[in-house]
Amino acid sequence: MSVSRSAKATLKYILFIAILFGVSLRFGSPIPFFSGKAQVKEPDIRISYVKKIFPGAESLDAKPLPGGWIRVYSPDRKVLGHVLCTSPFADEIKGFGGPVPMLIGTDMDLNIKGVSFLPNLETASHVKGIEETDFLNNWNGLTLKAALDKKVDAVTGATITATAAFKTFHKRLADLNNQSLLVLEMDSAARIKKILAAIVVLFAILSFFLPRIFRKYRWLLILSSITIVGFANGYLLSISIFKSWLVNGVPLGSFPLLVLIASITILLFLTTGRNFYCSSLCPYGFAQEVAGKILKKKPKLTDEAVKILNVIRRAFMGIIVALLLTGVSVDLTYFEPFSAFLFYIAAPLTIILACAFLGVSVVFPRFWCRFLCPTGQIVEIFDRKTR
Repeated sequence: MSVSRSAKATLKYILFIAILFGVSLRFGSPIPFFSGKAQVKEPDIRISYVKKIFPGAESLDAKPLPGGWIRVYSPDRKVLGHVLCTSPFADEIKGFGGPVPMLIGTDMDLNIKGVSFLPNLETASHVKGIEETDFLNNWNGLTLKAALDKKVDAVTGATITATAAFKTFHKRLADLNNQSLLVLEMDSAARIKKILAAIVVLFAILSFFLPRIFRKYRWLLILSSITIVGFANGYLLSISIFKSWLVNGVPLGSFPLLVLIASITILLFLTTGRNFYCSSLCPYGFAQEVAGKILKKKPKLTDEAVKILNVIRRAFMGIIVALLLTGVSVDLTYFEPFSAFLFYIAAPLTIILACAFLGVSVVFPRFWCRFLCPTGQIVEIFDRKTR
């Protein structure tokens, strides 16, 4: 017996509501849509966090000194240095998941000894990737004034998480020194990257509505999407981002273009029944399209194989939903290959996943998009054709 379209639509919306409330309940918090307020409380500075900067630390002052400084002691009560927390002083600066609190450690002469992340709601693999680079070591050995004045070139190509960390660090030192935040103004390279990404999105919209006119320029859209939207900016929709937005609200000020991409995708699906993001903008979808052009003659999947793969697609999404509903702590970036565009901080497993399915797409075009992609399934919830 066939399932009616209305029944399919009902099942899709039930799935959407289950994800919405399941994720929220998993974190024990409301669903603050568009609030931009993350559910991170003021960090409790534990000695385990301090040991990342002062391995020989044994204890801390119970109360901070003026300015928020906290003395760090060795087992024999010798003062090793000081630590300074950025929260709540710089919590208005947001990454993907909300504020990015940090701990700043200095020696007795107030030269920076180390900087580390405190617990946050950012993607765990992204934070780990940043920690494994020299990003947090940029200020080691500098005075507070020199650290405030130093421009970190690596931020130009970093993720939103790294950029938020950079701004958080400077905001805390600037407040401490009662200095302006002019140093935090976007540099020209970063500004150009964002402008180019906006142009690519506009190009994609025009191609979506005027396919006949722009068909001959599709190669340019593919190239610009992969290089500018993907590698240069990392603006890819994903279940990890959707989960973060559901739990913490949508921080419009942090990445307005990505929010705009998601909004346009949903709006166009509701009004036209066509998938704008997957067909006209997704960098990984385009990368698969390029891979699919390598072989001219390809084997064709049988109807039975397609049916089985469609079942696997729904099952894969069902596993993700089940993990969220049962409260299992999981890094959702491992379930999709999109973080591979941020290769300098991406987990090796994500890069392997991305390369593997690009290889599969050489034989079976857009295999990931057609038979696995959870983000695509979430977007398809808004498909009016099933209503």
